[in-house]
Amino acid sequence: MIKLMAGDSDVDIYFIDGTEARLLIEKGIYTPINSEVISEHNNGCFDYLAEFCISGGGDTALMPLTSSVSGVLVPKSVVSEQQLDGKDIAYIDDYLDFVRNYTGTRKAYSTGDNLYSFLNYQYEKYYCDFANGLFDYSTEEYRHIYKELLSGYRRRGETPETVTGFVHSNGSEKLDVNNVLAAEGDFSGYVDFADDWRAYPIPKISAQVEANFVNAVFAFINPNSNNKEAAIKVLEAVAENYNELTDEVAYEVFCYPFIKKDKAEYGEKYQTDSDLFNDFYEIAANGFVHEYQIASYRNDIDEYQSGSLSLDDAIAMYRREIDIWLNE
Repeated sequence: MIKLMAGDSDVDIYFIDGTEARLLIEKGIYTPINSEVISEHNNGCFDYLAEFCISGGGDTALMPLTSSVSGVLVPKSVVSEQQLDGKDIAYIDDYLDFVRNYTGTRKAYSTGDNLYSFLNYQYEKYYCDFANGLFDYSTEEYRHIYKELLSGYRRRGETPETVTGFVHSNGSEKLDVNNVLAAEGDFSGYVDFADDWRAYPIPKISAQVEANFVNAVFAFINPNSNNKEAAIKVLEAVAENYNELTDEVAYEVFCYPFIKKDKAEYGEKYQTDSDLFNDFYEIAANGFVHEYQIASYRNDIDEYQSGSLSLDDAIAMYRREIDIWLNE
């Protein structure tokens, strides 16, 4: 970002997230991409991704390249045993009750702070107006998710103690379908045994939340580049061969992105006839790109979990961090 703002021309194409894209486009720092091939690619993506690529002046400024989306993974055997319906765990309190009230030997897994992060993104998308400097973290909704999740979910190290019913994973281990009750995860790690799992959207903090967080990456042509036409040709080659590239190198590079509206666009490695594929497709189709992912070390969480700060003081610390971030 600093090199871009300074006018550096060394890099022709950047891969950037939604927050970086918003900042640059708002300042008019982008190259209009005039290409029928790229327009066709963009229009074939989910609408919220295609719309995100258009500047306020109507220019195409970005090209969706990849995305990752997470959900709550539940073994099919559990769905059957518990007669589970997605509506049963649509909200966070219902999901936590489902996990904590289970009396069997299966465990629910968390990959640390991921679940809290998803809920935090929901809050900042649907409860905050950063563009106009309006945000309030003293609400009951935010206090609830902060206290509920961060009193029982590890962020770093081994503190605090794991809440009853949950086991923390470092994310690298494969979850045993025979021992897992529920877990937060993405599609890519489970595609090899997709027939064993179902996926549900990350639970909502309230009915005010309308869509699912999607971590999208966009291709962006450096406006300072001396090779803009060549850069467009490179992106056109990616767009024209996107299905083949995704099918061949998805696991290593793209992590099985869900960006295309047409299910026929997805290669056979996605196991498109599985329930899991269709579950994640629906989660991704109803998505949002977060334009304000706060760049913060979240010292408030560490201080709260260590007992150094009260709930009110920890939340106040985070608000101060956001004030600093917005005014940088």
